[in-house]
Amino acid sequence: VDGYGDHALAGGTVALLQSGGSADVKQYGAKGDGVTDDSAAIQAAIDKAALTGESVVGDSHLGFLINSGLTLKKFVTLGSTSGALATGEHYGSQQLDHSGFTLLVTDLVNPAITAQSNSTMKGVRFFYPNQTKTSPPVTYPASVKIAASVGNDVSVVNCAFPNSYYAIDATGPHERLRVQNIAGQPLYRGIVIDANTDCDHITGVHFWRYWEASAASPINDYINQNCIGLDIGRSDSIMVQDVFLYGMRQGIKCSDLSGAGAPYGTFSNISFDKCKWGLSVYKTNLNGIVFVGGLIAVDNPSETGCIGVVIHEAATVARVTISDYQIWGGSNASNIFFLKGVGTKVNISDNSIRTWGTSSPMLVIGEECAVTFKGNHVSAAGATQYHVSVTGYTGTDYPIIEGNRFDGPFKVAGTSQIYGLENNYEKAQDISITSAAATTIPALGSFFAVTGTTGISSFPSGNLREGRSVDLLFTGVLTLTHSAGLVLDGSANFTTTAGDRLSLVYYSGGWRELSRSTA
Repeated sequence: VDGYGDHALAGGTVALLQSGGSADVKQYGAKGDGVTDDSAAIQAAIDKAALTGESVVGDSHLGFLINSGLTLKKFVTLGSTSGALATGEHYGSQQLDHSGFTLLVTDLVNPAITAQSNSTMKGVRFFYPNQTKTSPPVTYPASVKIAASVGNDVSVVNCAFPNSYYAIDATGPHERLRVQNIAGQPLYRGIVIDANTDCDHITGVHFWRYWEASAASPINDYINQNCIGLDIGRSDSIMVQDVFLYGMRQGIKCSDLSGAGAPYGTFSNISFDKCKWGLSVYKTNLNGIVFVGGLIAVDNPSETGCIGVVIHEAATVARVTISDYQIWGGSNASNIFFLKGVGTKVNISDNSIRTWGTSSPMLVIGEECAVTFKGNHVSAAGATQYHVSVTGYTGTDYPIIEGNRFDGPFKVAGTSQIYGLENNYEKAQDISITSAAATTIPALGSFFAVTGTTGISSFPSGNLREGRSVDLLFTGVLTLTHSAGLVLDGSANFTTTAGDRLSLVYYSGGWRELSRSTA
């Protein structure tokens, strides 16, 4: 009621905090001329604000030089007078307008800001005047370090990281980090999260070429080879929304970073552009990660082997769901999905997949990855392209591929069982097959007209699943030969006439007659 509250300080003392108000860093001796070291003055303002409850603000067109890292204490807000979004729009052309609250960081040892619990950065821009556009660049600590064990409920709002080597380090034990509306061109790491036990919120991240726009620049080559946009270890119920990641080695990486565990949570409206690997998964918590809605552009001209979603061969536990994405790739896109690992489960549904590399399968499934691929629209496959490759599959939880629409000729490589293949749709699908001694039944469909008069002794199994049934209509006279792989009624051969029909089921490694009707 009186606008005051109490705040426990080290040593058991209690200070009175006056709610509201702000203190300008220039009142504490900060020059904001881009030349004078303002570290001590800004820290003094923060220390006083920790006692009074004021916010710490500052504005300068030249920036505040800090040669030493700052500690943002509990309950203190630091930022520009307006708190408006700090961007890096002018940095690409080197028009270094540092208007607002820009920290010019030179400390090679300490984070620019170490943030304690309930502290807030609002409208702060971090710029490194001595950073180079070489490969490698100068290594700096994080711009923002969330204090381990005393860094709960920290907020980073409307901040910019035009050329931070490492933007936000939240790897120490913490809870409920809030990152909202940030932009920049991190060189090595964007946001790294680990040891979070309660709901980090990441919203409105845009990592783009703000500092150096040229794709030919050595620094962008370094970013392509090394940078990870969001590097996520243990994060319980993480919530990530409205994120755009451009030109990185890995857009989002999920793994067990330190032995503390792996993430689970939800990701919505996440877009990857020109990343070598968009979503890169080594491990998740058993509760899994869910991606709903967004774009994946698997096209980085300076990289080969680009893949939209990778579940790595080293993965031991991964639960991933991906739905409602628009996905396309250029000629250097090796695959759209590369899904491997042991004990991994992936659900991919209701996506639109347009193009990918000219000689690579769209979907690769291997090791023991249990995949459900359902309700997707896949287009623009070339005549020699495979849609799906299931090679070297060692599991028994076989892939399910059903209810999809394929605009090009459907092709599958490998001989593993695949459930549901017959329940897919291929544009302009040909239901006619020509008889041969070994007649291949197409992967898609359940009804086929058999033309020709050459006798049939076998139907190669290919990717057939146990229990698949087909209905064959014969247009002429031919003989089907009874065998262990083609079991006919009465263990006798069957000579057809035009109009005869034969129903078969694939069971125990061979085809068995279910029924027949004669014209």
